[in-house]
Amino acid sequence: MAENRVSSPPPVLDCARVLHYVIIDKSIEFSGRSLLFVAGEELGAVPCLAICEEKKNGGVLLFHCTDDWKRVGLLGPQVSFRSTGAYRAHLQRRIQSMGRCKYFAKSC
Repeated sequence: MAENRVSSPPPVLDCARVLHYVIIDKSIEFSGRSLLFVAGEELGAVPCLAICEEKKNGGVLLFHCTDDWKRVGLLGPQVSFRSTGAYRAHLQRRIQSMGRCKYFAKSC
């Protein structure tokens, strides 16, 4: 069976500049907790995550995306992550074996 390849995200997602992104391989175990609810249901595992900077105020956002980089969920400033490092720590708690993920920093 051919592996489903995910391409890099565009430089901007929903008016926010992509700083870092993660492509989560199907072999990576999801912890089962996302702390993100969409339409009253907790959002489960997604194939792509992007740490982005808001254009308007420079806040840090975490986009939960489909494999074609369409946003299905968002953790924003109300969550109080003030840096990309804080989001990375959050992701490491959520995703077991995070070190095996394809984690990239976009060039600025």
